[in-house]
Amino acid sequence: MKKFLFVTGRNAKEGLEEVIKKNKLSGKIHLSNVDVASFITPKILLKELSKKELEGIESIILPGNVSGDFSIIEKNFKVKCIKGPTCYHELPYFLKFMDSKKRNGGKNREFSFLLKKIRGEISLKNSFNLPYIIAEINNAPRLKRRELIKKVKYYELSGADILDIGMIANEDNSEKIPEIIKIVRENSNLPISIDTLNRKEILTAIEFGIDLIISVDFSNYSEELIEKINTPLVIIPRDENGNVPKKAEDRINLIENLINLIKEKSRRRIVVDLILEPLLSNFSESLKAFILFREKYPKIPLLMGVGNVIELMDVDSVGVNGLLAGIASELKVNFLLTTEASQKTKNSIRELSIAREMMYIAKNSKKLPKDLGIDLLILKDKYDFNAEIGKTCKFITESKFKDIPIIEIDKKKKRIRRMDKGFFKIFLDYNEKKINLLYYEGKKLILRFKGSLAENLYKEVISRGLIKNLEHAAYLGKELMKAEIALKLGKNYIQDENLF
Repeated sequence: MKKFLFVTGRNAKEGLEEVIKKNKLSGKIHLSNVDVASFITPKILLKELSKKELEGIESIILPGNVSGDFSIIEKNFKVKCIKGPTCYHELPYFLKFMDSKKRNGGKNREFSFLLKKIRGEISLKNSFNLPYIIAEINNAPRLKRRELIKKVKYYELSGADILDIGMIANEDNSEKIPEIIKIVRENSNLPISIDTLNRKEILTAIEFGIDLIISVDFSNYSEELIEKINTPLVIIPRDENGNVPKKAEDRINLIENLINLIKEKSRRRIVVDLILEPLLSNFSESLKAFILFREKYPKIPLLMGVGNVIELMDVDSVGVNGLLAGIASELKVNFLLTTEASQKTKNSIRELSIAREMMYIAKNSKKLPKDLGIDLLILKDKYDFNAEIGKTCKFITESKFKDIPIIEIDKKKKRIRRMDKGFFKIFLDYNEKKINLLYYEGKKLILRFKGSLAENLYKEVISRGLIKNLEHAAYLGKELMKAEIALKLGKNYIQDENLF
């Protein structure tokens, strides 16, 4: 049985002990000399563990809210050092998730390797039953070089497997395609697709080594085009006039006719997209087309575009992405196409990436997508955390402070007029996932700080002696934390305005 060393601070010790005992986890606790677990640093832990016997310990599990580079622990003690969940109640699920990842080859290492190995073609055989995530770079021809590079790096970091060059409907931008492909290739090793119905754009993309063509239908089909396509291609159910049938059966008939026509002219590999419609706009019938097609053709690869469903409803994307990834998993869809064209769809690629991994683990474990140690719970929790703390943490027991007078805060205090020499402005860069903190003295911009964590930013400001007034310090900490939350959720951040 694996033996773990669970690292924690004094405040969480009793709760952690109860979780370990209740779930019969194999291991022991290292109580660090701090009250709050998040205050544990690599330096503190290195010093403490140098006096501790680690014989038989397979992994050191750190609190999820620690910050810093703990690889120094692994190097010194030759023991895996893993950042665990932020809440100790999640430990049992987290450890199960770790075990599941190990049994299934880690975080799809073979799957990722397969993708990176591909050049010039995309394998349609996916033994992992995981859909490839295609991230569309919306209106790519209109992006400046710097904007395009930012998108490429952001999408790859978010979990995209294929980068899609989204062209502009009813325009011919074929002359821009070579440069776009060149820029994407220079900044990523991922395969590239192109999303266009324009024949000239498709032929140009083929000439410059595109890996996947999206889309071919009866409106742009020609023998010449098919003969020149030397990569997998996505076909969609549109007739010569550009119309998509409403009925599921009619869509399938149209696709079957196109498949037969293409197979007569070419042996190219075909991916089918039945076109998923938005909710209250033929969604059910379009989903029925996917279901019927998969029943009839279990081996033909499917692509499902989920971006429209998310974009065309004012609902947080995270839950919708989770649901659509689950539907795709049931139907064994091979490709999921999405984009982040608006603020409300920010983080969609990352959400889909996590969702497909959840479905994969659930299917392989023969479980529902619940209690897996990985989740998409962003704004809500599974249980009442305060109630759980109350059972184990004595310091919040009501009897301890019932006689202490309460100071009611219901009116704004008069603003303290003492201020520091300089002031700060904050804005977010969603592509880089960074908070930008600008420091001014008068009208002159003096310094620019960049980071993803509020704590690191305000510590740097304090260390430079830029802030001394307590009210100003409290204000900056509040605003930076708001900015960090907005960055994680993909929300707009406006300084001095409420986040919700």
